[in-house]
Amino acid sequence: MDICDKAAKKMMPIFFGLLVLACILLFMISGGEIFDLTAGFINYIAGESATRNHYVGLAFVGGLIVLPVIILPLIIAILYKNKYIKSEASKIIDTESKSREK
Repeated sequence: MDICDKAAKKMMPIFFGLLVLACILLFMISGGEIFDLTAGFINYIAGESATRNHYVGLAFVGGLIVLPVIILPLIIAILYKNKYIKSEASKIIDTESKSREK
């Protein structure tokens, strides 16, 4: 369990760092226009309705809109986590096998 905790602690800065980098690049490329268009689209969908189901649908649509920005940092962080867990597990297995040989 200790390996997974360490992997998660190392994965968080990677994910958030890449997410911030993606947002900065989007801002630099579009001059902030992409964020205005996204907010305008979500506000347009929101309209005048205020029911619980409408809010759930709005959250779902908002999640789909930001998914392309989140997916790349998430994939990279998960790949790093898997590689880190495999390397740490192999270190522990090697240490255990060497200690049994003695």
